[in-house]
Amino acid sequence: MVKQPDLTTEVHSRISQDPRFTPYFDNCIGALDGTHINAHPGVEAQAPFRNRYGYLSHNVLAACSFDLQFTFVYPGWEGSANDQRVLQDAIARGGLHIPNGRFYLGDAGYVNTGAILTPYRRTRYYLREVIAAGEIPETYQELFNLRHSTLRNEIERMFGVLKRRFPFLKTDMEYDLLTQTRVIFAVCALHNYIRQRGVTDNDIFESGESEINEPEEANEEETPLITRQGIDTFRD
Repeated sequence: MVKQPDLTTEVHSRISQDPRFTPYFDNCIGALDGTHINAHPGVEAQAPFRNRYGYLSHNVLAACSFDLQFTFVYPGWEGSANDQRVLQDAIARGGLHIPNGRFYLGDAGYVNTGAILTPYRRTRYYLREVIAAGEIPETYQELFNLRHSTLRNEIERMFGVLKRRFPFLKTDMEYDLLTQTRVIFAVCALHNYIRQRGVTDNDIFESGESEINEPEEANEEETPLITRQGIDTFRD
């Protein structure tokens, strides 16, 4: 039910049929981010699960396609873990494979690399900021961030839909940690199953509920497992 894209994956119509995105994002295979799902560890193991929001959680890395399906899910990390660290572990040990020359869109919590394309920092990013201001982009950095956020918003919508569809994810799952991890895998697979079977869920997607997390600052001192390969120049 959850399959990663490969080199044969074609440019999605969301990109190819919109002049705002093609040809600039033709090699984009989806969006990627982390989300916090409530955790219920034993008392002796609670400290690392307490996230920056103050509650106990799993930091779950997930990627999605523009068909609004999960293409990768990596639960198991504690809520206090840095998003960039979780991503590096997913590449090193978790089976995350990003085909050469392709990339995911990530937020500013990640390092801009050849595999993860991130927005410009210290530049307006979220759509609501631009819309609320009633302005149009004034620089190429603002224009890039606007179009980047338009596409990357899919993963935020996905997380919002997942938690709306399976509301028990917002409660404490009183199982052992391994079972909690398996439940997260299962609900993501069920989400894809529902989408693949054509079951309508417009009521959920049109609810306007997206999960907007304030991105963490990436640790630039950590050496990315994938080198930049001129991605900064490509972004410019």
